[in-house]
Amino acid sequence: MLIYLLKSGFCLAVFYGFYKFLLEKESIHTFKRYYLLTSLIVSFCIPLITFTQYIEISAQIVPEFTPQFSNETNEIIATTKNNYLSIFLWSIYALGVFIFSIKFIKNIFEINNKIKRNPKQKFKKIIHVLLKDTVIPHTFFNYIFLNKAKFETNQIPKEVLLHEQTHAKQKHSLDVLFIEILQIIFWFNPMIYFIKHSIKLNHEFLADRAVIKHGVTPSTYQQILLAFSSNASEPQLANAINYSSIKKRFTIMKTQTSKTTLWVRSLILMPLLAILIYGFSDKKVITQVKTTSEERKPTKINFSSNNVLQKDSLIRDIYILINKENEIILNNKPTFINRLLEDINMLNPNLTDEQKRKFLWANIKHQTNTPKELIESIQNVLLRANIYSNSNENIEVIIKNNLKTDIPNLPFMPFDGLTKEDEPIYKEKLNQYKEWLGVNKPNSTLEETKGGFIIKNEKGDIITSTDPSIKSKPFKLEKGSPWSISVDVK
Repeated sequence: MLIYLLKSGFCLAVFYGFYKFLLEKESIHTFKRYYLLTSLIVSFCIPLITFTQYIEISAQIVPEFTPQFSNETNEIIATTKNNYLSIFLWSIYALGVFIFSIKFIKNIFEINNKIKRNPKQKFKKIIHVLLKDTVIPHTFFNYIFLNKAKFETNQIPKEVLLHEQTHAKQKHSLDVLFIEILQIIFWFNPMIYFIKHSIKLNHEFLADRAVIKHGVTPSTYQQILLAFSSNASEPQLANAINYSSIKKRFTIMKTQTSKTTLWVRSLILMPLLAILIYGFSDKKVITQVKTTSEERKPTKINFSSNNVLQKDSLIRDIYILINKENEIILNNKPTFINRLLEDINMLNPNLTDEQKRKFLWANIKHQTNTPKELIESIQNVLLRANIYSNSNENIEVIIKNNLKTDIPNLPFMPFDGLTKEDEPIYKEKLNQYKEWLGVNKPNSTLEETKGGFIIKNEKGDIITSTDPSIKSKPFKLEKGSPWSISVDVK
């Protein structure tokens, strides 16, 4: 959600910047009206666009090497955190939506009450609502709100009435309602307020142009605007003459934009739109099966000293290999990205989602040229399978440096402690790790503690601790190491 908001917000900022620098001072007001409205829609749609990349793989998987999953370095423990921050932020967002919704509904009721409780005069399709209060003329759909005394004594110039009638005829209130509803949903986005101001200002440009087209001289009209403008706050859902915009409106009245300028601005907009779509849309990798006439037998991969092949194990960690053909092998068995989630879930059918989040771990081995999108797709599948802890390694670097990668996942004590159902799983993982230490690091000792366990080297230094109350020596990832650790917390 955060990524979507950042992407849509940036797109909106780019579109608004284009408007401010290249469009606002031009007299193409109808084009500007639809540009502002469209830029809002497009900005919120671009991050939802997904470009799919299809990777063709053969029906049978034949890896070119037989790596062993081990590791001489200390394991980094990945843990999940209580998502209090997310709950707090969503609560603030909901509160903002509630406040802006109440404000919007209140404004609607106020306008409705004005219409019901005051006398009205119909002029063709326009309805004049005559108010006792001293108000600046303003419009909401086909209703024009005027001071009754001034209207009945003809103190309101016809130019002002024509200005307000233009707002009604061109249905500017639809634009205002649209941006107000968006403001409720995206109240935290400052760009919404800037665009709202520009939309309402452009409505004034449109109404001014309509008045001048009726033969009113600009100088006469400007004097009338000065006389009827006010610094008073205008109704949120209505269009009204406001003093703060007068100077800019006077300048725009004198501007004439040629068709050439319009075409040039439009041509600049096209590559800008293409860049935003390319840069802020989503990318997805889908593997397709390539059928071959020659059946090939898959080569087994040796995951020695791990619990990959132990069918009677209470818990089996996830080991994924991506070979040079971008083919996926899950715990010694070929699979495809579109069935990876199902295959992963079949490995630990007896674990609850909570236990998977606590104890399961995944290792992804890939090539140097493995598409980043494929690795990200696999990591997304792991998240959907409730596996929040994973590491990925470049297998070509491992082979080049003659490194071993044969270490089981380091068990850890969950922050909220072990339940009765968790204890057998934790003990099994702990025993697997003890066995590995006995074979590969006989000089190291493992000691259980109240909050987990510690591992000491031959010097007696604590090199690993899963007990929060006991600190170990800081782990340093050596230069040139093929490992990178990825931890996803939700």
